[in-house]
Amino acid sequence: MRTVCAERGLRCGGIFTHFADATDQAGLFTRMQFHRFTALTGRLEEEGIRFPLRHCSASAGILNFPEMSLDMVRPGISLYGMHPDGGPGGERLGLQPVMELKTSVVFLREIEPGVTVSYGRTFKTSRRTKVATLPVGYGDGYPRLLSNSADVL
Repeated sequence: MRTVCAERGLRCGGIFTHFADATDQAGLFTRMQFHRFTALTGRLEEEGIRFPLRHCSASAGILNFPEMSLDMVRPGISLYGMHPDGGPGGERLGLQPVMELKTSVVFLREIEPGVTVSYGRTFKTSRRTKVATLPVGYGDGYPRLLSNSADVL
């Protein structure tokens, strides 16, 4: 660390870690990580290596361990109004969705049992099913990983 921070033309402006499991409110592992991180930065300061910014909390850490916020935080999914553990509850914390995707149905049809649909044929009907086509896809920034996992109103 000393060698890196002493490199000509390099200014070490910050140091961070990422909590592996800050959604666990008991937080034994998170507290251990925080202790190790602050112990490391304390030892570095004793050696004269100081970082103006230290941070470790993303959305779950901000909500569950506010005392660990240090100099800054990295709110991620909570900025979109979502609870960091993926479950419900964002509303009771005052989180509100900041965006929505709107489109219209361009094609509607019924298909028989055993028919596959979507890229890679990732969905297979188990019964006669009504299928709607929406003009939104990967080219619009809709991640392919969300196939078969979203709700449509």
